[in-house]
Amino acid sequence: MGIVIFVSVLSAAYTSVYFKAGCDFYFDHENGVWSFGSDPCSVWISFYIDMCYNVFLFLTIIIIDIATLIQLKSTTRSMLSRSVQIDDKQNNDISSKRRRKELLLFTQTFVNSLMYAFMLLCFHLVAPSVSTNFQLFLCTTLVWGLSHTFGGVILIVFNPEVRRHIVNFRDISRSLREQATTVITVKLSQPLPQSQKLYQ
Repeated sequence: MGIVIFVSVLSAAYTSVYFKAGCDFYFDHENGVWSFGSDPCSVWISFYIDMCYNVFLFLTIIIIDIATLIQLKSTTRSMLSRSVQIDDKQNNDISSKRRRKELLLFTQTFVNSLMYAFMLLCFHLVAPSVSTNFQLFLCTTLVWGLSHTFGGVILIVFNPEVRRHIVNFRDISRSLREQATTVITVKLSQPLPQSQKLYQ
């Protein structure tokens, strides 16, 4: 519960800055991109809250990914040495399934991190150097939208548990074509009186 309160307060503080006059973040219809204003507060938000905060998050994610990779390698080595000593097929199967699951989870996180880095690079480094509005749209709005979309795609691709619950479209069309018949059977504890019987 404490984590939820902390995240809620942090989110409220993070977004409340945009309600102050002169701290503008708006959609520029002329160029077709989201942009910060030119006031000192907007410039400060653009650099410190948008860029520095996101770079800090990215660096934190990279450090965690590297630590996880090192931990996975050491765990894999120790499991392999133990599996050589213990010749138990069931234990080997469980440990190999666990290793495979941890590797998939790490790969999912790493691919998401790469996508996040690409999004930041496009927005903060590539976008200021482009010349046309279409290139600016590609480097900002489209890249941000695609990165959020591919976050869900990556979740589906790397998680067999999630893929199992996705409905197959052929099953939907087949169920729409098939006729459904429902039979309801009611058992009464006492027979109805003759006056209440509807059908005889």
